[in-house]
Amino acid sequence: MMKINYSRKVNHLKRLSKIFDIESNNQLLSILTLLAGNKLPAPATLKKYVDVLICICAFPPNKKLLTIAEKELFRITDHLKKLPYKEKRIYINSGLPFVSSTPCYSLYFVNWLMHHPDCAIQLKNFDNATFELSTALKITLPSVERSETTAGLGNEELLDELEVKKENRLSFIVNEINNLETHTHIKEHLYDGLGIYIDVLPKNKYFSEAYNRIPVKQVFFQQEKINRFNVEELFRKKVPPPMVLTPEEKKKYIRVVKNSMALTDREIDPVTYLDENSFQYYELEHGLSIAIYGMYPQRQLPLESFVGYTLFKNGFPAVYAGGWVFGKRSDFGTHIFKAFRGAESGYMFCQLLRFYIQIFKINYFEIEPYQYGLDNPEGIESGAFWFYYRYGFRPLDKKLASIAKIEYAKIVKNKQYRTPKKILEQFTQSNLGLQLDKKIPVGVFDITTRIMQMIRKKYKGDRYQAVQECIRLFLTKTKINTIFNADEKQVLQEVALWAEALKIEDRNKLKLFSQMVKSKPIDLYRYQLLLLQFFD
Repeated sequence: MMKINYSRKVNHLKRLSKIFDIESNNQLLSILTLLAGNKLPAPATLKKYVDVLICICAFPPNKKLLTIAEKELFRITDHLKKLPYKEKRIYINSGLPFVSSTPCYSLYFVNWLMHHPDCAIQLKNFDNATFELSTALKITLPSVERSETTAGLGNEELLDELEVKKENRLSFIVNEINNLETHTHIKEHLYDGLGIYIDVLPKNKYFSEAYNRIPVKQVFFQQEKINRFNVEELFRKKVPPPMVLTPEEKKKYIRVVKNSMALTDREIDPVTYLDENSFQYYELEHGLSIAIYGMYPQRQLPLESFVGYTLFKNGFPAVYAGGWVFGKRSDFGTHIFKAFRGAESGYMFCQLLRFYIQIFKINYFEIEPYQYGLDNPEGIESGAFWFYYRYGFRPLDKKLASIAKIEYAKIVKNKQYRTPKKILEQFTQSNLGLQLDKKIPVGVFDITTRIMQMIRKKYKGDRYQAVQECIRLFLTKTKINTIFNADEKQVLQEVALWAEALKIEDRNKLKLFSQMVKSKPIDLYRYQLLLLQFFD
């Protein structure tokens, strides 16, 4: 075996893997063949190498490169599987096959991981806790054991005193809090306050970024990089209907979506609290597919629907986040997984916009400054502002919009020009909006502002009185005579306050409100349709 500079070769591979022309593909094959015949790289380079291999498998130029990349992933997986635990520790939190991680997750996500077929979890430690374990157990333990919680024992000492075996400590704590007869939010507050970190131990290769994929019927081979495309034409291109999934397929796809968070030490509400009944999966062109999903009723937001998405490329999770859907507008977030940055990022982003435009009839998107640099140095460094600007997003602040227009003209005129850091930071003082119609649609904040004003002026700040009186007035106007469950009561409160604050008397609109009460908890798509009818 010849000695090679692995780090330099991997960096070269990374560049070549996102070009997709004949010369680059030939170089890619040559370097991959060379690396496949050598010892694996040092730990500092191995993770980068795996990211490149994942990208090649997701964007394969041809079958030959796909085959050799898959073989390399298998070789690395086999190597890591055989490594002693002590030697694997250097790869911790990497998402590599057979390598553990030590995240801090919410109670609900930990509950899901406890029943995962491809990994095991256990308590690692308590860190940055708001309160001691004794505070929580004082509420949960049988009365005959509560004296142990007042003895001033530390967390580990208390568990020792209660004779909880080390391997059972996480499940003991989780079950104690789960069994509390109280609101879900209170249970999660108790768990979060303990600052629990866990060890996640993979049982097989499928709990890894390399093998966390959904099955594809046919691999799409990448002949070219889609850099330039007509954005408006793409937005108009009809989205196909959702795929019909068997219960087993849906379960597997949801696991891949959730794994993509667990393997990268991330959590977003639509994934953590994913309502399986809301899950839909669509297959698009160029090897792309999209899953969308909402949250179960107790975690839904007031008035709007936080709809999460995962975009896949040849079965690999490539982009995730969500849109806060409300009528014809949506605040929007996006995060591209590290291995896929630079590989058709703009095209994938616009596919997501196309999807929300057609499925939810959105004609206005808004993005918050964190996405392009606020408290996010990487966003400033990469010039993320211009990524959004290129696809039609503009600062809502008129002065900043003028500055951006001048700066963009400089970029178009001189490809070497770089916007100064100070100006990029200045842009983060305003949200960005993509306006596809003449008017900016009503937002949730417009309604909640009116509701708060009404509570202050009409009810002198008495929230309880405001809620009760508005519900009474709403039920009188709509002549609803039905029993509501807990989830419906929450929506009833929201629409009743909305109706009274905006003085809505129109019978048809009040009827739509009545239908929203029943629809919102169980069907986000029906609820969105009702909102569209209401605003029309």
